[in-house]
Amino acid sequence: MISEKMQKRVGWTMSVLLSIMFLLSAMMKVTGNQEALQHAVDMGFDAMAYQSLGYVELLAIALFLFPRTGLVGALLLMVYIGGAICAHLVSHQSLIPVITFEVLLWITAAIRFPELRQRLFNS
Repeated sequence: MISEKMQKRVGWTMSVLLSIMFLLSAMMKVTGNQEALQHAVDMGFDAMAYQSLGYVELLAIALFLFPRTGLVGALLLMVYIGGAICAHLVSHQSLIPVITFEVLLWITAAIRFPELRQRLFNS
């Protein structure tokens, strides 16, 4: 069995790595990166909606990183990625990257938040 200290380290390491990835995604949306905007148009979003999604992503990341609101932030990011999966389905784009993020986020949340892990695995 893994010690509690090791679980915390792994949970925080995964949280930081995921947050960096989400932060890069959010910044591309917020700053109006041309490549990101073209991707948004291909998926059926206009520039304003795409930028708004970036702000929502930033808020969820901030909540995720603060211990007191971390679980709420994790749930918001999970819902956000669920919407991304839907958008990828509708626009016939690869689901592998977004599903990978969703799975990694769930694993990270289960490691980092014992209350979530207890609810999921100890009915």
